[in-house]
Amino acid sequence: MHIFELNEDVLGHIISMTDREDLFKLAAASHFAWHLCIPHIICDVHITHSRTYPIPYRLQSFCNFMLAHPAERIPRLRHFNVTPAYFSDGSTTMASPTIQAALGLLADVLDQALNLRSFEMQDCESVLQCEPRIAEALARCTCLTTIGLDNIFSKPLGPYSTAMMQKLTSLRHVNFGMTDDTKLIALLFASRSTLESASFHPVHRRPIDTTLQWPHVSRLTLYVQFPTNLAHLFPNVRKLRVYGYNQATATTRWPRVHSYEDWSHLDYVEGSVQSLYLLGLTSHILELRVPSLTHNEPKRIRGVGCISRTDAFLHLVRVANPEALSFGITLRSKWADIKFFHALAQAAPTLKFLAIDVTHSATVINDLVSTFDNSPTDST
Repeated sequence: MHIFELNEDVLGHIISMTDREDLFKLAAASHFAWHLCIPHIICDVHITHSRTYPIPYRLQSFCNFMLAHPAERIPRLRHFNVTPAYFSDGSTTMASPTIQAALGLLADVLDQALNLRSFEMQDCESVLQCEPRIAEALARCTCLTTIGLDNIFSKPLGPYSTAMMQKLTSLRHVNFGMTDDTKLIALLFASRSTLESASFHPVHRRPIDTTLQWPHVSRLTLYVQFPTNLAHLFPNVRKLRVYGYNQATATTRWPRVHSYEDWSHLDYVEGSVQSLYLLGLTSHILELRVPSLTHNEPKRIRGVGCISRTDAFLHLVRVANPEALSFGITLRSKWADIKFFHALAQAAPTLKFLAIDVTHSATVINDLVSTFDNSPTDST
């Protein structure tokens, strides 16, 4: 039996389970396959840069395709993502005719994309300045719950992005990339009652208003140390990811910033040692993950406020007292490694699961396993 002899409902279910690359191959098989696949292909659109076809050309081609049969195609668009490092057609200005034409067509598509659920675009501030109709169109997308305005390779979000965000009142997930601290409240204010997760990269490190709260935010991602006690802004965070520039060495002073006593129900915490230590978490954490730990450093430096990365990690584990712990490590010195793992075993007495991404060193593996032989569950 040929696959195309199956009932169309069955084919539709099979197609919905097919990965995107195979979906394009299937669509090229015949006109019948193309008509079956295209609704699934245009449901989730991710436009990226290529050397042959720059972003404006690809965006313009996509919009022309959608606008050729708007009533049939545009309502199927659910997720739209444009993620170039920068929005350019080779010229030096956003005001080039090619870019303006592409953004004008995008505004026409978004104006009819009433089923759009997520929208992500880098360099969004410049895009909105060039084509303000995009902001107006997104404000009419009543199903929109996720927005990403990641300007991490560009300038911080400015007045155009802020004005648009103030019109989006039902967002549940946001990613702002670089954000001026003083604009954070304005960017988030309209979604106070609906926001569930947030990600941002604050700049300027200025104090902000902490009288407001976003009580439904349970997942938070930060990209640098923040001077304000975010536990007050987001009191019910359960999953936390914190990443910094991580340029500290063994001789760097790491001042403690805040004591986040309000975050007493953290299920999952992930980040670099430096960022998490500076955050000053004080409560129990069910699962702690440090992607990379370089522990074979010089001994702790004497003096107030100075601590090695090894001691900072052990302090973090001791305070968090996690049930699950995972980290990456390079084992170079047998004496340093075993000493470290003995200290780790003492710092985490209730540990039930241990996962270590380790560079193999035959001289320490057996001793490492025996160190945690008394733990309820070990995974290496």
